[in-house]
Amino acid sequence: MNVKDLISAKENSASVALHKFILLVNTFPEDLFCFFEGKDSPYFSPRIESDFEGEFHPINCKGKKNVIKLFELIEKKNEYDKYKKAFFIDRDFDQSIKSKYDILYETPCYSIENLYSGLSTFKKILKSEFDLTEVDKEFQDCVALYQARQNEFHDTTLLFNAWYACLKVKALKEGVSTNVNLDNKLPKGFVVIRIEGISQNYDLDKIDETFTNSLAYDKQELQEKIEEFKQVDKRKVFRGKYEIEFVYEIIKALINDANDKKLKKYLKKRTKLNLDKAQIISQLSQYAETPDCLKEFINNLN
Repeated sequence: MNVKDLISAKENSASVALHKFILLVNTFPEDLFCFFEGKDSPYFSPRIESDFEGEFHPINCKGKKNVIKLFELIEKKNEYDKYKKAFFIDRDFDQSIKSKYDILYETPCYSIENLYSGLSTFKKILKSEFDLTEVDKEFQDCVALYQARQNEFHDTTLLFNAWYACLKVKALKEGVSTNVNLDNKLPKGFVVIRIEGISQNYDLDKIDETFTNSLAYDKQELQEKIEEFKQVDKRKVFRGKYEIEFVYEIIKALINDANDKKLKKYLKKRTKLNLDKAQIISQLSQYAETPDCLKEFINNLN
């Protein structure tokens, strides 16, 4: 294949990822090539290493659309059929495509960040980083605290998640953009996350004032989405970037409580855990959930 024909612009993220793939297959033809949306390798790589029998190379495609674009492009080229490939995408609020392809993995939740917010993950962190066990009162109190705050967090973020999900559904139907670019954090001031409680400081009017250029939505459809979201497993369905923001704030507060002599409200022993928001995917990877569907997907790559 002529690399020049495939790479139209060096600055294009999909083109850069494709170029890297072409260079890699020429050097390591027997290995597995894994295409990720972004900096997902710290989550996926240890799990691939555990279940895949061979060497693999992570390739950052810088976006879900680029992963799908590369998948479609590479799959059309017969000369690449002989190479082992795997494509990983988040479910998001998009229409699921997991059943269509056997080498494309789609998370069973909104994104990989959701796999860090489960109670099982939090319990592992308490055991390993705070030196607690199930029989310790501090462990039991922290678990109850986490559950209570997470329920409050989901109550306060339900409206925003429902609003954004409505926009995504409409944009997909009409083939247009939502005209909304969300940050990794909730809009400033919308929700305040404290270990003492979660507070909601926004409503629908506030959303409209903040996102003035967003795609128009139907209020009846939004209400239906709100009712739908009241029934789902919010921890898995809601936007992952916000779920892990909650995890970060709660654990950070527990670290401060453990290490500040003036506090000690929840934890008596100090901890050496030093959480970095930018590195949280890497730092807590060993504690995150590994869905059965991911294990099966990786095993099928052998």
